Amino acid sequence: MTEQRKQPVSDPVRRAAEEWGKKAHQDLRIARILLGYCEYDTVAFHVQQCAEKSLKGVLVVHQKEYPYTHDISEILKHVAMVDKPLSDASARASELTIYAIVTRYPNGEPVAEDGAQEALSIAGDVYARAKAYVAAFGVIWP
Repeated sequence: MTEQRKQPVSDPVRRAAEEWGKKAHQDLRIARILLGYCEYDTVAFHVQQCAEKSLKGVLVVHQKEYPYTHDISEILKHVAMVDKPLSDASARASELTIYAIVTRYPNGEPVAEDGAQEALSIAGDVYARAKAYVAAFGVIWP
């Protein structure tokens, strides 16, 4: 990803993209706070949401429709159409898709502490990459 500044987006697009970043950041903060204080599946759910919202925020900057899915692999296909290097750098986020499903219902597969920590690391990386990416368009995330 280049550090070159892109053309700033319109105010409505900027505001919409900033809302996605704000929501992604909230999920990341919640996951960090909850780690060690609750079941790890709750942490895993929030990190999946962080990655999903971060990537959808990138699509919003480009005024592209984002898929109504929790499947991060599917979202990454759309991101690749606007920035292949960002999509490639975020590829591990697809590992988080499972946490959108198994963590939400009883009898789901339990998440171990090391799995939650690794998922948190992946989501943090995706968020940071997406935040830097959208900043080049004049979009500021927390």
